[in-house]
Amino acid sequence: FSEPRTFDESTVRKKLKEYAEEGIVVTEKRGRTVLYRRAENGPECAPEILDFFSEVLPCGVVGSYLLDKTGAHDEHFAFKHHYITGAMDSGIVCALLEAMREKRFVTVETLNRRNERITENRAVPLRIMISAQSGRQYVMVYLPRSGRITAFRTDNILSVEAGEPCEKFDEYREILDGIKDHIWGVSTQSMSGDRMEHVEFTVRYAPHETYIHQRIEREKRCGTVERLDGRTSRFSADVYNVSEMIPWIRTFLSRITEIRFSDPALEEQFRTDLAKMYEMYGLDREVET
Repeated sequence: FSEPRTFDESTVRKKLKEYAEEGIVVTEKRGRTVLYRRAENGPECAPEILDFFSEVLPCGVVGSYLLDKTGAHDEHFAFKHHYITGAMDSGIVCALLEAMREKRFVTVETLNRRNERITENRAVPLRIMISAQSGRQYVMVYLPRSGRITAFRTDNILSVEAGEPCEKFDEYREILDGIKDHIWGVSTQSMSGDRMEHVEFTVRYAPHETYIHQRIEREKRCGTVERLDGRTSRFSADVYNVSEMIPWIRTFLSRITEIRFSDPALEEQFRTDLAKMYEMYGLDREVET
């Protein structure tokens, strides 16, 4: 440590007890004194588990470290999307997970990369969420200052300092779990000012393209899917921020026959962007929504 640190005796005893239960250390009692020593052969973890952990889960650097201590073995995993940039945030994520486990407040310093401004926030970390599209890691937090739940990107967090215990931690987590049904990405606020925004679109596909319906079912998250006939499906969702869905919706452009947004400004922007795309590719087609 850069500065000397002392630990409470009871904390050390509890940690040693945990390590003993895991087989990491061995205890020996001499009278009223308990001695501890490192086990000659610590607990072994299956290499397959470490292969997965080191590449997929938060703090995968821990799994990578343990994997370096294993012998050669057959690798059974191949990753279509390999998000290794999260390894840079392992220290931050570890500190946040520790605060969650102990149900504590934290003080986080975040960097706004647009203006290089550093902001300090007192918050209660509730969940770590990872984007399935980009691999970016976010922490969902409760901000006492505003009384709202919001998200911080972990790669914008410079430091995390644990604070006092939060008596309402379970209450805040229940609130987050309750609103997850209307969160598409990580945003809990709309751009239109409405509490909730609605979107629905209809896609039509060829008889041999029934996988389109299956794909929407698989990727619908908090939305609902209705099969209108053998070649037509309709998706609808009520979310806090529909704009987060636009990149996903665009992947169905060639098959969308009808689309509606509750936010007129967002719908107009979507139509304008589509018209510009047709113009850029020299296509003479009227855009209807």
